[in-house]
Amino acid sequence: SQQSAEDLARVPVNSTSNILNRLLLSYDPRIRPNFKGIPVDVAVNIFINSFGSIQETTMDYRVNIFLRQKWNDPRLKLPNDWRGSDTLTVDPTMFKCLWKPDLFFANEKNANFHDVTQENILLFIFRDGDVLVSMRLSITLSCPLDLTLFPMDTQRCKMQLESFGYTTDDLRFIWQSGDPVQLEKIALPQFDIKKEDIEYGNCTKYYKGTGYYTCVEVIFTLRRQVGFYMMGVYAPTLLIVVLSWLSFWINPDASAARVPLG
Repeated sequence: SQQSAEDLARVPVNSTSNILNRLLLSYDPRIRPNFKGIPVDVAVNIFINSFGSIQETTMDYRVNIFLRQKWNDPRLKLPNDWRGSDTLTVDPTMFKCLWKPDLFFANEKNANFHDVTQENILLFIFRDGDVLVSMRLSITLSCPLDLTLFPMDTQRCKMQLESFGYTTDDLRFIWQSGDPVQLEKIALPQFDIKKEDIEYGNCTKYYKGTGYYTCVEVIFTLRRQVGFYMMGVYAPTLLIVVLSWLSFWINPDASAARVPLG
């Protein structure tokens, strides 16, 4: 929040508090960086903490993720007289004072922020004006399933990240270079998911009357574990059929032995 000149005078000139106060003194979070200029490029990357089971009945899946967004805001460049670190780790309360991308998940059914024991938000401000924010989310996403080949099917589930209000003239989402989605040691009860099967794409959409809206997507390929059904479904069924055939090898006069197998 803005402070008076008297308040600022009481804070050491080169302290972190003073620097943050100076950055926010004339800052307007209602206006995007580079207003009326080039679009803001927001680099996105995701760390997946957990990947829930695919639900055939509701055709959705649930994930718990760290969503990280990074963009440059020239208004937040650290002043030349700042002699501290090139990176400021800032309290999450300052996040509400900054402009931020209006990202939403286009195929989301339900989503939750986490605030135990505090809001799970991490905020960095870099010397050159780069802003990095990381937040923890739990999301239920729709995933239309094709069960024609069940239980030997392969499903492709998407996660789409889109801008709600800014067109491509103002905002562009891009996947962070290198490894934009980190997926490690994820075990599902009925599916196999591998890091090398992850695909990335652009899903920018046009809406009549408003224009083009930036969108990026990640596609997870999930292969159903046939062994799960071999042991849980096929093997018991085969055993029952084999047992029913045993009655044909029993003497026709031994009715007492044939009845339990029939």
